[in-house]
Amino acid sequence: VDSFQGQGMKTTDKFTINGPKWKVKWSFNATQYSQENAGAGAIFQIYVYDQSGIPQIAGNVTNQLSGADESIFHDPGTYYLTISTANLNSAIELQECR
Repeated sequence: VDSFQGQGMKTTDKFTINGPKWKVKWSFNATQYSQENAGAGAIFQIYVYDQSGIPQIAGNVTNQLSGADESIFHDPGTYYLTISTANLNSAIELQECR
């Protein structure tokens, strides 16, 4: 469906999911600052918002040097993400499950 990369805070454009199941795949790696401080100060958060505006957590990790996982959602609709990272480089991919 879409993908996002980078650092800092961002809100994505709205996207539409047509199928009954979809996932948010994510990964991150520490910046040099975080590596030098054993992951201290590293923050990674993804929230999924539907049209009601109520957030669901898709990822929330602190004080780690790297990580990867995915969260599965079970409703079609229109959504957007808020992504917040500190001292990390992140990659996020949205996929519809078939």
